Amino acid sequence: EATVDKTDLQKEADKETSTKESDKYNNAAADKKKAYDDALAKAKEVLANDKATQEEVNAAKKALEDAAKDLNGEATVDKTDLQKEADKETS
Repeated sequence: EATVDKTDLQKEADKETSTKESDKYNNAAADKKKAYDDALAKAKEVLANDKATQEEVNAAKKALEDAAKDLNGEATVDKTDLQKEADKETS
């Protein structure tokens, strides 16, 4: 029986925290976030499944990568300093 290599899928799943802390995720459209969350859940299922095939592992990895790429949140721009300068002008 062929050995199933889950290393790359595990690496992709391990990006969960950094992905979920990113503006790309936090500011993404709700459906894009859901797609990522669903792909992540599926990836974790495959990782936990001892009988998963290499095809399932590869498909889960691709789905997770694609969902991560599709996250369309824009970076949050910090305008605090700019606002402080503007406030000085008006006072």
